[in-house]
Amino acid sequence: MYKQHKTSENSIIAYREVLSSGKIAKEKLTVLNTIIKNQPCTSRMISKITGIERSNITRSLNDLVNI
Repeated sequence: MYKQHKTSENSIIAYREVLSSGKIAKEKLTVLNTIIKNQPCTSRMISKITGIERSNITRSLNDLVNI
């Protein structure tokens, strides 16, 4: 029998905390401003400039494209 984990529940709680803190909104704004100032640029370039992890940049880019 496998031991059940609360990983998914903990991930949801952590994501909600990050979302409510405004960190994601700040990252989106940072990514957008970086793109405006450094066109053309890749997610790797944005990561290097901002220090934001590429996975977070990808999420921000996806959200910005789908506005």
